[in-house]
Amino acid sequence: ANESKQYFCCHGCKEVYALLHESGLGSFYNEGAVGTRRAEKHDYAWMNEPSVQGQITDFASDNLVKLRFSLPAIHCASCVWLLEQLPTLQKGILRSEVRFMDKQVHIELDPRTTSIGDVAALLNNIGYKPELVLEEQREDNSKKALYYKLGLAGFAFGNIMLFSFPEYLASADSLDSGFTAMFAWLNLVLATPVMLYSGSEFLVSAWKSLRARFVNLDVPIALGMLVLYVQSAVDIVAGTGPGYMDSFTAFVFLLLVGRTYQQKTYHRISFDRNFRHYFPLTSSVVAADGTLHHRPIQDLVRGDIVLVKHGEIVPADAVVLSGETKLDYAYVTGESDPIVSAHGTSVYAGAKVVGTATQFEIQRPVSNSYLTQLWNDNATRYATGSERDKQSDAIARWFTIAALTVALVAGAYWMWADSSLAVHVVVSVLIVACPCALALAGPFAYGTALNVAASNGFYSRSGSVLEKLASIDTIIFDKTGTLTRTVPAIQEEFYHPLQDQAAMVSALSAHSTHPASKAIAAEYAAGGTVELFEEIPGKGIRGIVSGIPVIVGSEEWMRENGIEVLELEAQVFASVDGELCGAWKLKAGLRSGIQQLLQKLQTYRTVLLSGDNNRQDTLFSSTINERKYRQQPDAKRDFVAQESQHHNTLMVGDGLNDAGALMHSTVGVAVAEDIGSFTPASDIITEAAQLPQLANVMQFAARVRTVVKLCFVLSIVYNTVGLLFAVQGLLSPLVSAVLMPLSSVSVVVLATIATHRAAKQTGLQSWK
Repeated sequence: ANESKQYFCCHGCKEVYALLHESGLGSFYNEGAVGTRRAEKHDYAWMNEPSVQGQITDFASDNLVKLRFSLPAIHCASCVWLLEQLPTLQKGILRSEVRFMDKQVHIELDPRTTSIGDVAALLNNIGYKPELVLEEQREDNSKKALYYKLGLAGFAFGNIMLFSFPEYLASADSLDSGFTAMFAWLNLVLATPVMLYSGSEFLVSAWKSLRARFVNLDVPIALGMLVLYVQSAVDIVAGTGPGYMDSFTAFVFLLLVGRTYQQKTYHRISFDRNFRHYFPLTSSVVAADGTLHHRPIQDLVRGDIVLVKHGEIVPADAVVLSGETKLDYAYVTGESDPIVSAHGTSVYAGAKVVGTATQFEIQRPVSNSYLTQLWNDNATRYATGSERDKQSDAIARWFTIAALTVALVAGAYWMWADSSLAVHVVVSVLIVACPCALALAGPFAYGTALNVAASNGFYSRSGSVLEKLASIDTIIFDKTGTLTRTVPAIQEEFYHPLQDQAAMVSALSAHSTHPASKAIAAEYAAGGTVELFEEIPGKGIRGIVSGIPVIVGSEEWMRENGIEVLELEAQVFASVDGELCGAWKLKAGLRSGIQQLLQKLQTYRTVLLSGDNNRQDTLFSSTINERKYRQQPDAKRDFVAQESQHHNTLMVGDGLNDAGALMHSTVGVAVAEDIGSFTPASDIITEAAQLPQLANVMQFAARVRTVVKLCFVLSIVYNTVGLLFAVQGLLSPLVSAVLMPLSSVSVVVLATIATHRAAKQTGLQSWK
């Protein structure tokens, strides 16, 4: 493109234009220029110091670094578009994702190609000066600015109302013309900073939207402000009237009240800020005397020693205290190859232990937002946002265009019929037709539903998950540890191991979180040192205990390892030093309330996928339509993936062997009793004792979807009725400005009351 034919607000924008075209991103200007002034140059090399990197990175390895920056300059869709093109702007940036509500950018980079300092410098150069996200210390400057604007608008509104009292209470003939002119000019002086400062975010947002050839919610608001202010200023300067500065400042003040309320609403329903209510997770803390006790992960502090077993997640940044261990960072990096970490190695939160149970010393407290991010980052289904959000945006956009059309047509009519009412009508239409309530209906209804679900032990990733839950037609269950008790009892012992053998089998079993392993470990006293541990999901475990090979698992697993097994009714076998020494039949009864749950779910198609044999088939023959046994984790995953192509599937599993199946379902529910059951592959985590509430939660989700539709109907009816009065000149701008935030409040009240009523009607606890 020819730079000489382009117009720029500053030299910084001109440089950004050149940078984008050099990088092949000239189409950015088709989306809309950001228009922000570039900050002065800064040297960010200090961010590359190892001591600093440890404070600002979420994860770091030889080939991947994950970090977050706070970017207060993020304002609109064009900002998001540009910032998510960072991998194109600079080599070495692998991924860039903007969290618009938090004004943050999450970046993944290859440290072999670029550095944190280089990325920070790039952000600064394109007009987004980065701030480190230190959540415990960072002040929310945007929130402060909103309060300042609200305060100024309220001050001006109150005083202008005071100056306008003579107009309200006296006739034009009884009031001295000098006083009338003086009060009018005072009103203009007070209203001008309201226009330039308090209303700036609406004006700037609308301007950027129009430059991007896009109509957002702030366009009709900004037009209403401009028309009302300019008309009033012309009347005052020309001496033809006192203007409508009282209506103008009231409009801006009430707009900011609504914006503040909306910000607090999103703050309330934000998942990150309610973390403690969502994750029912504890960690095994090693006391000074060597005993273990459970503690909520958010209460872990620097210096605590935690024991993490095979398949469990390291809850916080820590240091390895045990010997050599293997760590799987698949949830963090996407790479599933385990990394060997020796004693003293630093470990990042989110690593999964593969092998022997390992002790870690906590180095940093649990990062709530990071664990939430870990959960969200693995939700590839939601990477581009929910369909509901897209539909709401589309509806709001077309509604805004319709409101602008109505305002123009009505204004043209009144200019012909009665020009004195034209301004009133145009401004009233633009104000009363604000689709804020329409945009708020879905998020607030589902935000309230998230809190209700959490009160009942169901912790959902997002409101869109609950929306999908309402459309489920097929429910797929794992059996062991999901429908049956986590720790089954030994019903019959076919082979009784010798004392030394039993001690080694128990020691190896204690490193596994599988229900069968827990049953064996609880039956015998452990003894010996576990030197090597390996678990094959769906088959069994093996390892070296005090120099002797030990194997525990299914009949098939024993034969795969060359152990001769007789035909028995046993489910779990054990061998020490190559010889069969134990065989047990386990009694894994159903969890309390599961039989009643399965009865309630008769209207759905239900499937059982179990890795065990069919000896307990009679427990499910009358309540579950299809039952498949001896299903390995890969087979479960493939079955769920195939079913999800034709049905809306709900997979309910324990999270350890079922991660693949959970990920490939429409909605995945992980049943958790401790941290070992936490899996970022799931969409919902539920406390095991609350699983019988699943049918009620699904019914509740369906009713919440109806509540959202009612909120949309209420908002549309309000706007339609308001427009009918506004186009007839029966609503003043002041009355319209009062009605606009009231519509949002009415939608929020309806969503709250109706959602909690739906909870009570479906047998759920509605308040927490």
